[in-house]
Amino acid sequence: MTLRFNIERCTPSEVAGWIDDDGSVPSIDLELDGNWVCSVSPSIYRPDLVAAGYGDGKRGFAVSLIQYFGAAPSEAKRIALKYNGTAFYEGLLGNLTAEDLSARLSHVERQIADFAAAMRSERYRIEAALFVAEGLTHLREEFLRARATAEYQAVFDKGNPLVSVCVTTMNRCDLLVERALGSLLAQTYHDLQVIVVGDHCTDDTAQQIGRLGDQRIRFVNLPKRGPYPREGVDRWRVAGTVPGNRALELVEGDFVTHLDEDDTFEPQRIEILLEKIRKARADLVFHPFWWQTPDGSWMKRGNGNFELGQTSTSTIFYHHYLAQIPWDVFAYRFGEPEDWNRLRKFKMMRVRTEFVPTLLAHLYRFPERDPFVAEPGEEFLE
Repeated sequence: MTLRFNIERCTPSEVAGWIDDDGSVPSIDLELDGNWVCSVSPSIYRPDLVAAGYGDGKRGFAVSLIQYFGAAPSEAKRIALKYNGTAFYEGLLGNLTAEDLSARLSHVERQIADFAAAMRSERYRIEAALFVAEGLTHLREEFLRARATAEYQAVFDKGNPLVSVCVTTMNRCDLLVERALGSLLAQTYHDLQVIVVGDHCTDDTAQQIGRLGDQRIRFVNLPKRGPYPREGVDRWRVAGTVPGNRALELVEGDFVTHLDEDDTFEPQRIEILLEKIRKARADLVFHPFWWQTPDGSWMKRGNGNFELGQTSTSTIFYHHYLAQIPWDVFAYRFGEPEDWNRLRKFKMMRVRTEFVPTLLAHLYRFPERDPFVAEPGEEFLE
């Protein structure tokens, strides 16, 4: 038996070559400064080896060692390649060049892109399976039939369609008036129905709204809060679901949108989205937004994909037909926030979406809500 090999490249970015032992070699070991770091199977196809008579040519190997170097990948290290416990090559690794890093970075970027595409595909499969498991396929059939009717299409041709804006609140009247309602009253489009529903507000929300003196705003306060899960992430996922559904019941508009009590719209938001949805005759339009980070700075979110983390309640604008699809207070059972739980259903209903690439909302993190305190006699889910 005759061992033949050739080391064609030997840098931290890539140790590459081929090896033959009158046949394929199942595995070789790589050591750095006498310490084993990994094993590799020489199985890369090499047409030059086939032409030279080396069987099927599957004798090539290539492996990156950067991950084993820590902070100093260009630091010289002695490498040994072993087969059956015996070194067949020893030497020093070459320096890591800029070309090495560029090539490696390009390879990693391709891997990340492939992984992201695979995850997006798998996420869609899971969403579709959940839609079936929840017994909601009838929603899709009903929606597709409705969308084909003249009645559904008629709202796109109205001269001045009414837009319903749903806002939920709970004892944050100052923020509600200053941010949410302030930005709604500043909209350049004026044919609005603003529905504010309190999750059993016990402050002076009603009085503060009344002082605005705008007949387009209607405030409804629920007689009790929730019920929701107890304090924790599950409660965070679905808090506001109950008043949100009450707001949907009060919708009278041709189109519907939402705004959280502590967030704001740009003045032309409704005008821009209304023009887009009518022109495209889409079922729903959405847009990117400014998102406040934990350090108080702002970052852009919303990459144009209708998916979790890239859209939210305050970034959608849709045909009033979809107002009949409620928020699910049990969305936490799926580990989902209630906004995406509802939007996922829209997606599986084959809602026709259009993306408007204009930043049209600010979603605030601060001031943070006061720590949770249960109301006397408050009911909880599960």
